[in-house]
Amino acid sequence: MKKSLRSVPSTQLVRDLPSVKQMLETGPVQITSHGRDEFVMVGNEDFGAMQNLVGVDAERLEGKLTTVLESIETLVLLTDQDLNIRRANRAFCDYFDYDAMTLIGSPLSELLHTPTDQYLYHRIKFVLHSGVTERFELPSSHRSNRFFSHLITPWPNGVAFFSHDVTDRTDARDLELAISAQQTAIRGLNRTAVANIDPHGKFLSSSTSLQALLDSSAEQIQGASVLSLIHASDRPTVQEMLVFTDEPVKSADIQYLYRGTELHRARISLSPFQTTHNHLQFAMALQDLELTG
Repeated sequence: MKKSLRSVPSTQLVRDLPSVKQMLETGPVQITSHGRDEFVMVGNEDFGAMQNLVGVDAERLEGKLTTVLESIETLVLLTDQDLNIRRANRAFCDYFDYDAMTLIGSPLSELLHTPTDQYLYHRIKFVLHSGVTERFELPSSHRSNRFFSHLITPWPNGVAFFSHDVTDRTDARDLELAISAQQTAIRGLNRTAVANIDPHGKFLSSSTSLQALLDSSAEQIQGASVLSLIHASDRPTVQEMLVFTDEPVKSADIQYLYRGTELHRARISLSPFQTTHNHLQFAMALQDLELTG
C-alpha cells in the first residue's frame, strides 16, 4: 500500500535544513521568498518592513507617475478592457476641454465628436483586440492647422493612448521635400544651379545641379571661392555683389569655367539672407546661357 504524498511548502523545506536550523536557534529571524525563487533571512523587525515594501513602492510609483503625466505636453489616456477611461492627464483634458474627474470611469465613446475621433476609437479597439501596437500621424480635428502623432499600445487590463503635436517637425519635413523637389526641377533644366555662399564668396553648400555644371563633388566645392570660377575680368563685379545692401537680389552677366575647362556665358544672381545665428549668407543662382538643355 502506497504512502500518501503530502506537499511541503518550499519555505518549510528551507527551515528544515540543518544549517538553517542552527541559525534559527541563535536569534529572532524569519525566512521568506518574498514572492521569488530566492530565499533570504532577515530579522523580525526587518521582516515586517519587507511585508509592507511592495505597497510603499506602489504608492511612491503612483505619485511619480502622476507628477510626470501632469507635467508633460503629450496627451495620455488609459482605458480598461471595456474602453472605459481609467486615467487622462492634464494635456489630454485641455485638448478636449474636459474635467479629469468627470472623465474617469466614463466610456471612451462619449469623446467622439469628429470623424477623426471615430477613426482613433476604431484604432484603439483594434489594438485592444489584436495586442499589436500602432503608430501614425493625422491632422488634428480639434486644432486648426496642427498635426499630431499618435501611439496606441496594449496596457495592463486595457489600452494606452499617447499623442503629441508634431506640426513643427512636419512643416520642416515638408520644407525639405519642397526644396528637394525644387532641386529636381532645376536639375531638369540642365543649365541652372544654386548654392549658398558666405560674404567672402566661399561655398557653404552646393546643389547637385551646380556639381554637374562644374563637374565637381560637393566635397570639392565646399569651401572653394566662387571667384575662382569666374573669369578674371568679371570678378570685380561679383565682389561688389557680395557687399550687403538692401537690394533683395543682384544679377549680372559673367563668364565662368564650365566643367573647369571652357568659358561659358552665364547669369549669376545673389540674394542676401540672415541665418538664425545672425550670420550673413547669400543664395546664389547660376544660369548657363550656352547650354541648350
